[in-house]
Amino acid sequence: MTNSVGTGYGSDATFITAGCDTTGGGGGGGGWGFTPHVVPVVTITPPVNQVISPIISITSNIPFIFTKVLQIGSRNKEVLELQKYLNSHGLIIAKTGSGLPGQETNYFGKATKQALGLFQLKNKIILNKSSKSFGSFGPVTRRFVNRNH
Repeated sequence: MTNSVGTGYGSDATFITAGCDTTGGGGGGGGWGFTPHVVPVVTITPPVNQVISPIISITSNIPFIFTKVLQIGSRNKEVLELQKYLNSHGLIIAKTGSGLPGQETNYFGKATKQALGLFQLKNKIILNKSSKSFGSFGPVTRRFVNRNH
């Protein structure tokens, strides 16, 4: 059995009446009784001209996975993500203009190479600046970054 009542907000609250045994029973002598219980079920419908804004915003914290070798002259989305990564880890690509946090680019130039080389030294991926791998985003550096987001 259901009953409805208006709420004044363009919605109805519906009450469902359900029964349950209150007299005991079973095993040869007791009877079954039926006592109604009211369980509210509310459906709210906002007025047509009202906008409902979300209370919760969902953001993704899934890290970017690098797959390419990057070096001077590379130009792609992975360079952009690498610059964001370096900037967020305190190795700022540039002091002004392109490369600043929020102004990263998809171009791997001298500034990206320098910041990446310092990152490699800081994390002991390479031993010194004269290493051939200084500032090159090869398999070893890529693996380190992908594992340490």
